Amino acid sequence: MNIYVNLHHITPNDLYGSTEILWAVPFMNEIAFEKITSAYGYWNHGLLNKLFFTGKNIIKLTNIEECDYVGIPFKYSSNDPRVTQICEEAKIHNKKVIAFYNDDNESKFNLPDNLILFRTSVGRSNILNSERVFPALISDDCIFIEDCKESIGFCGVYNDNRKETLEKIENVFPVNKIIRSGFWSPELPKFKSRREFYSNIIENKYTFCMRGVGNFSYRFYESLCFGRVPIVIDTDTILPLENIIDWDKHIIFINHNDIEQLPYIIQNKTFNLKNNRDLWETYFSPHGFLKNINKFLN
Repeated sequence: MNIYVNLHHITPNDLYGSTEILWAVPFMNEIAFEKITSAYGYWNHGLLNKLFFTGKNIIKLTNIEECDYVGIPFKYSSNDPRVTQICEEAKIHNKKVIAFYNDDNESKFNLPDNLILFRTSVGRSNILNSERVFPALISDDCIFIEDCKESIGFCGVYNDNRKETLEKIENVFPVNKIIRSGFWSPELPKFKSRREFYSNIIENKYTFCMRGVGNFSYRFYESLCFGRVPIVIDTDTILPLENIIDWDKHIIFINHNDIEQLPYIIQNKTFNLKNNRDLWETYFSPHGFLKNINKFLN
């Protein structure tokens, strides 16, 4: 894809929106990239490495007259005058603009008519024609291991909805859970909590995936990355690339009221775990997402 990105629009504060600056990463200098990795530390270590080192083989930076799309190289905000400026410039050249918004916020935006917004938190019933599901991008910390227990894993924070649903699952199927006291496990050193989180995914064939504050789940993409099977609790959930991916081959998608049927569903479904890992790398890794972004746009 040929993209036009005006890198002069980027401010130092924009570097803290790591997943929203995808367009800029292959074309920024070493100093700017070092600021990103330093700011995010271990949490996003390696998240953007492939794009920085080899991203120019995926997307090409060109002028606005010859580009396929104009890219906004910072987190979308309806109140940011730079968004209006970029969209108006693109409209002169009859170009569409692409922006990214990684946020729990589900509010509706009054989008410019030539802007396509990728957003993480959105529902099936309220997604706009100009909006797309933005995968929750994570770093590739995976070592794929085939062996695992025939059980459901969960490591995280209980809220009322998660607690009620997970307890219903425990009544019908084995669950290995680790309950944290708050977001990011404030009771533990960060490296320890992250190791235990990943171990919980690896050790269990299935991962309980239910929305948190926003209507999406990082755990969904993390379990695919490790070649595990997400059990997605429907909360008006819309999945990415539903017109391309046969999600029934990769996940279990179930309504809260149908939990009792879970053992029968599992018994009658066969999953290729390596295919889940491959699916993540192809479409939902940062470099895979940008490489295949045209498929998300259709």
